[in-house]
Amino acid sequence: MAGSGQHFIPRHFLKPFVIQDGSDKLWMYRRNLSHPVPVDRGDAAKQKHFYSKPSEDGTLTLDDLITDYETHVFKLVDALRALNIDEEADPRMVGEVAAHLSIRSAHTRTFMTEGAASMAQALGKLVEDPAKVFGIENLAANHVPKNLQDIILNGITENGYDVLSGVSKETLARTLYFHFREHGASMLEEAKCTVLPLVDQFLGNTKALATSAHIEALSRTLAPEGVIEKLAGLRWTVEPQNAVPAILPDCVCISFDEVEGWQPLFLGGKKPIHVVLPLTPDRILVGTRAGVETFATGGFNDIATTVCLDFFLSNERHDALAFHHEGLGDQLRGRIAGLINDALANVALDFLPPTDNVVSERSIFDLEQGDDANRNLAFTIALKDAGNEDFARQLGDYLSKLIIRLVPAHTFSRIDGFTVAKDYEAALNEVERGFDAALVKSTPSEFGLGVAMPLWVKRDSVMKTHFVLRDILAAQLMFAEEAEQLEAEDLLAQMIAGTYLETLILGRFPEANKFVASDEVEQMLSQYSYNAFSAYFCARVCARDDMNTDATEKHLVDQLDVAHQNIVAKRRAYRLDGNLEGFLDYTFDTLSLVLKACARLIGTYHALEKPTELSDDLREKLEELELIHWFDLFAKDLSGFMASIEEWGRFEDILFTNRHLERLLLRFGILLDTHGADGVHAHVPFGSDGAYLLELESKRLQ
Repeated sequence: MAGSGQHFIPRHFLKPFVIQDGSDKLWMYRRNLSHPVPVDRGDAAKQKHFYSKPSEDGTLTLDDLITDYETHVFKLVDALRALNIDEEADPRMVGEVAAHLSIRSAHTRTFMTEGAASMAQALGKLVEDPAKVFGIENLAANHVPKNLQDIILNGITENGYDVLSGVSKETLARTLYFHFREHGASMLEEAKCTVLPLVDQFLGNTKALATSAHIEALSRTLAPEGVIEKLAGLRWTVEPQNAVPAILPDCVCISFDEVEGWQPLFLGGKKPIHVVLPLTPDRILVGTRAGVETFATGGFNDIATTVCLDFFLSNERHDALAFHHEGLGDQLRGRIAGLINDALANVALDFLPPTDNVVSERSIFDLEQGDDANRNLAFTIALKDAGNEDFARQLGDYLSKLIIRLVPAHTFSRIDGFTVAKDYEAALNEVERGFDAALVKSTPSEFGLGVAMPLWVKRDSVMKTHFVLRDILAAQLMFAEEAEQLEAEDLLAQMIAGTYLETLILGRFPEANKFVASDEVEQMLSQYSYNAFSAYFCARVCARDDMNTDATEKHLVDQLDVAHQNIVAKRRAYRLDGNLEGFLDYTFDTLSLVLKACARLIGTYHALEKPTELSDDLREKLEELELIHWFDLFAKDLSGFMASIEEWGRFEDILFTNRHLERLLLRFGILLDTHGADGVHAHVPFGSDGAYLLELESKRLQ
């Protein structure tokens, strides 16, 4: 009949490890105790109702079953202890003893408890800060990571979303992925409210759960056949332990393999190299895989203490054991936490991008000049009805000082010159480009007066930058009051800094000016989004410490307001006149300006190195247009790319701005897709103007 005190290491197995003074005690080295204590063999490795409470109706309990089984196991133990040194043991006999002593131990239950607690803590971290655990902020900005894309594509196919919408699976996946990046943190935050109570309950019940699981495992088998088979494949011999008496660890038996190293037996791998079971203080059983070196028994105690969780027993109080006593259990507990965290990290890795960049060995900010580079600053000044020779000379001096202050000498050769014109729009298309170029359009009048633009030109097979300035900007730069002069200088400085960035890019990626995107949609988007990072870079490089963002924020609010009104108006006009090309041309031009304006403002915020505090008007406008989360993500992506620019290994990574332009287009009812040989197809769903179209139809019927 089971009693209340139940041994998880049998008294019979403990007997040889007692102190040799006739007291029937053992030295117990316990975790968190500063020194070992002697304990009676009847009380060692024992816990109240460890397996089961006494039966109230006479039915057999788990402890009764174990007690009955011990009669058989103790005969096997005695047979093994009767073997001589170097004598071989029956592998299945050893396997059954080791398997039973390992699975029934408190070490196994404690490991399960610690594992459950560690899992609960990991889940707690996940619930408390899911975005951090799953790396929402670190998701690839330019493409859908393959692991995640496969999941999304399968979901789209299973639900037939591509068939229902008429949009390709790849485009839907890209759109859904960006939505997850933009709103993933808030989506996980909502899930947190549901999961947190369950985690709290789990945290409070890990010990009970582990106890229940351990008892259930023992109820199924008292010696797992799989473990016995694994150990039966080893050659077992009795080895002497002469130098220092062998300890009895709380896990009883230890195992070694090439992958896991030394572990308690039940944690060891499927193909152990060595397994060690201490029989007495002066002899141990060693199982060895065929063809490997024998185990050095002198290191047993050192190894066994590293896989203990709570205690080990010895027949001696020894200084060497006291050294191992300190920090007992820390190593295995650390491993438990590591296993849980690794498992969680492996889940998170499915959502994170592969690190497939090939990093250049030289810094993007430390380019060497070629032998034919012109290190002297020399550029042309062309005036078109905008001043005389003396003015040109003064302007050239001013610009020279500005350029020298802003950019390193190796950028000088990339600056072709400046054209100052009264008829600014005409001048934009009169500059000799050196190659066939599309018609250049100035800023639409509703967004303000265009006053300056950098243009690519080719001179002697080298790509350079030529700046076209409206005459009033040049005059403001030279003759205005200080505040207005600084305003003009800031604008021009950012354009010059753009030349610096292009020099850096062409130094790292000589093929950049001939780059062709992966498909026609990406190519089209890149024509309008590419300069967004340049706007951010230039604003960040050129920002002054005393710069005020009020005017820039107000200008952006006005741009967003005008963009919204005009794009919606032109989309509705397209519904009636069918002029899709006109609608798309205007929308792309407008949103390209908005994207650059946002990037420029964000760059200024980041340059000032203070918390981003949007003005009330700007925040209100972004919330009205449902773009506030997008704006935050855009800021993170711009800053992240800038921070990793030294590791920039693929030119196309800068086209993360494509995703943000695509997001703005979607906000205004446009989704670009590829249709094979038909090229780019623009979906403009009727739902965007459903109410408007119903109103028109209602008026028509009246």
